[in-house]
Amino acid sequence: MGRLSGRKIALAVRHPGLRAEIGQLLRQAGAKLIERTIETLTEGGWDLAVVDCDTAAVEKFQSSAPNSGWRPERVFGLVAINLGNQERQALRRHFRMLLGRPAHHRTLMDLLVKASEQIDGSATTPPAFVEKGLRILVAEDDEVLQRVISNSLAALGYQCQLAPNGRAVIEAANISRFDVILMDAHMPEMDGLTAVKQIRSGEAGMHNREIWIATITADHRPEMKEMALAAGVNDFLTKPLSLSDIEAALQRFLQSRQTVRV
Repeated sequence: MGRLSGRKIALAVRHPGLRAEIGQLLRQAGAKLIERTIETLTEGGWDLAVVDCDTAAVEKFQSSAPNSGWRPERVFGLVAINLGNQERQALRRHFRMLLGRPAHHRTLMDLLVKASEQIDGSATTPPAFVEKGLRILVAEDDEVLQRVISNSLAALGYQCQLAPNGRAVIEAANISRFDVILMDAHMPEMDGLTAVKQIRSGEAGMHNREIWIATITADHRPEMKEMALAAGVNDFLTKPLSLSDIEAALQRFLQSRQTVRV
């Protein structure tokens, strides 16, 4: 059985390619797909909904009252990555969550499953990466470096969750809580420093604004370090990373946490 088996999920997406992509993803998860427009969503008959907020939709939601004729906690909105903060604030009252377009498939599925479980009152806690008391998110697009960092953390007794770019980091942080983010500075779709700035501004949830972030880069220039610190990172690591580099960074985090508690 699929993760969304039996769920009726409405899809209000005008672009045919995007509609086909998400529709296939939902069908593979066992969901019953119901095609809708923004206007016909109010007719009901669905459990959860995914709505693409194109330019026309953004204008519509900005000018409409908070009650759009549906329960916001059951509706996910897809928005352009570069959508302005003012527009995002206006849209948030209509949706459970806003996701950058194109949506990261695994993240979208995890969010829909979590919302589905909450409908039944059977929500489970997301997998916790709490080995030795730390929940670590690693943002790295290179698969070889993903393995290097994951293996180094495992050698130190830690587990981690992986994210391939800055956008996926923000989406993952909205699902699960983390203590530390190891963030590559240069990634596709959204680079690390842009993701740091968005996290500090609250895009990953207000509870994550102060999360400890260590950036990782092959750029050893002092100017790069200054840029990273200005963006809001707590620590600065350079490639190639060694086991001792990662261990030292985590020790600095743990020391900072102890200082705050004192």
